[in-house]
Amino acid sequence: MGDTELRKLFLFIIMTIHGGILTSCSDLEVTANGFSRSTVVTDLGSLSAKPGEVVTFTGRSFTDDMTADIDGQTIAITINDSENGSFTIPADMHAGLLRITFKKNDQVVARMPLLAGNANDTLQITPIPLAYICDTYILKDQFGNLVRGEGKCDPDQALPTCTIDGQTNCIANEDAPSALKLGLSVKVLTGQTAAGVLGSAPLRPVDCSSDGMDACVVDGTNYKAAKLVNYSGTDIRTGVVIGGVAGVLSGVTPACGTDGATNCLANNSFPSIDKANSLIANASKMKSDLTLLGVTGTLANCSSEGQGTCVADGMSFKAMDPSTAANKIIFGQSIGGVSGNVTLPAVARVLTGTNYGISGTNL
Repeated sequence: MGDTELRKLFLFIIMTIHGGILTSCSDLEVTANGFSRSTVVTDLGSLSAKPGEVVTFTGRSFTDDMTADIDGQTIAITINDSENGSFTIPADMHAGLLRITFKKNDQVVARMPLLAGNANDTLQITPIPLAYICDTYILKDQFGNLVRGEGKCDPDQALPTCTIDGQTNCIANEDAPSALKLGLSVKVLTGQTAAGVLGSAPLRPVDCSSDGMDACVVDGTNYKAAKLVNYSGTDIRTGVVIGGVAGVLSGVTPACGTDGATNCLANNSFPSIDKANSLIANASKMKSDLTLLGVTGTLANCSSEGQGTCVADGMSFKAMDPSTAANKIIFGQSIGGVSGNVTLPAVARVLTGTNYGISGTNL
């Protein structure tokens, strides 16, 4: 493994240990255009400072038109000569790792790290040779002193952006985000890969296409699930297969063809009926000469004068409204059990040849 590879490895370790307090390896890059390279900031006078303190910086080719900002906040700088300058940490600056960006004519000259406040208390001792750590990082050496990496992280050595599945030593992004490899295999379909991990999750079964087929997906229309423990071959006619279960029930159930038949298939001519509730319970409403499904009616034809709950056949007996019949029947007579209340005049009062229920004798 060459120095470049080792440097990248140690860079990854440092980024893992220090996470959010370290900037990327490109933070101390010197821009590629020749103009910016003519002005260089090489070092800060201190690796840590508190709000209100003055921090010096050194380099070469400094001019008065240089500017600087801390994490995007513009600050005033003083150029003492072509190699020395200074600035003051704003009083309201937050504690933590700051990134000082120096510019000239809006072109980035350099980016330098600086710990503000008590941020250095959070750093751990990192026993890694400084030559393998980018000079944009601040850490503690084995004696607990703040030191800065010595590696020159040129833009050409910066980690590339991840672009393909399974790529490592690259910067994750929206198109190629990071993925936890632990337990990933069971979440990826067999034959596919994600983050370089070969999937082991079973593929979606095919749709069912024949009766009794298993390891397939029923669509709910042509095929539906059948619970095998709910039936057996004795419940299915011979020659018929349902859910892969062949029927052994012998004989074919005939269609119903006569009234009252059982063990047959109901049809349009002989539909099914609730015998107990629709026939037996209503036998008194059926004529006595009518039998349906073995149930004979109990309603007989009328056979005597004034009889009720019987059928007036229209020949010997007809229906009568008893509410008005009395006014139509001669007193002393009865029809249908209704006594008449019509009184006839005396025969002497009816002219001879006239009949008002009686023959008249009055000349």
